[in-house]
Amino acid sequence: MEYENRQPTEGINVTHENPVKKLLVYTVATVILLMTVFFVFSFLGGWAARSISFSTEVKIMESVGGDVEKMMGVDSSGPDFLERKAALNDLAVRVMANMDIPDSMHITVHYVDDDVFNAFATLGGHVFFYRGLIEQMPHENALAMVMAHEIAHEIHRDPISGLGGGLTAKIILSAAFGTSGIAGDLSAITSAVGGANFTRRMETRADHTAITAVNRLYGHVAGADALFKLLDKKAGDGDEPGWAEAFLRTHPLNRKRVQAIHETAKENGWETTGDTIELPEALKFEPVAAD
Repeated sequence: MEYENRQPTEGINVTHENPVKKLLVYTVATVILLMTVFFVFSFLGGWAARSISFSTEVKIMESVGGDVEKMMGVDSSGPDFLERKAALNDLAVRVMANMDIPDSMHITVHYVDDDVFNAFATLGGHVFFYRGLIEQMPHENALAMVMAHEIAHEIHRDPISGLGGGLTAKIILSAAFGTSGIAGDLSAITSAVGGANFTRRMETRADHTAITAVNRLYGHVAGADALFKLLDKKAGDGDEPGWAEAFLRTHPLNRKRVQAIHETAKENGWETTGDTIELPEALKFEPVAAD
């Protein structure tokens, strides 16, 4: 028997796969996994949170801060603060009379004397309107649409659902992948993307409920899309106004939302033309210079 020391075949330990390609594949797979986990647990957490009674939601807010306006940093010392807050609540009463508000739900509208273009709904039936937004409203019809939209979020229990879904997903992701290094970075990215999609679904449903209320209130939907048209035009011109930044962070807007309003009106045979109503005197401000 004869033995020989053969050399290994040339290239036996060399891979023909591109390592960059493999890294990309693994990274994409990880992101997809994280997004799947986020969406699943976000949905489950949001669904579970909706089962919490509204009275419990109110107690949660009371246990956190008690005085909601103080907790949100509202300055009530302005000379016209009470009049403007009252005017907003008067409009809210008229809007809610045309919405299906659960008997157990109480909505409180707050006025914030701050030059921020925003309005939002939070836990416990609290809705906040900033002076910066009201200043941009061309008429009451436009403001009523925003009012109905935020109240619709409360009716649909979106604040508690969004909170429950977001917290559940982040807890699961943190437990499974940690919050530092690459896993933490991917988790943050996934959370941002998932949250945006979840919010868009909420926004679409709130729009539908709001436009229905506006039609019931005025007998037409003229002017209901004024806010969306203004923001869409600014964005289309590449001139997104600085005052809109806060609103756009929580209210993803596009032309499809304007189209959806008109499609809903057409499907239901609602009038799209009609007289608009001036804002109440307490909600009128000096003209705002265009950006």
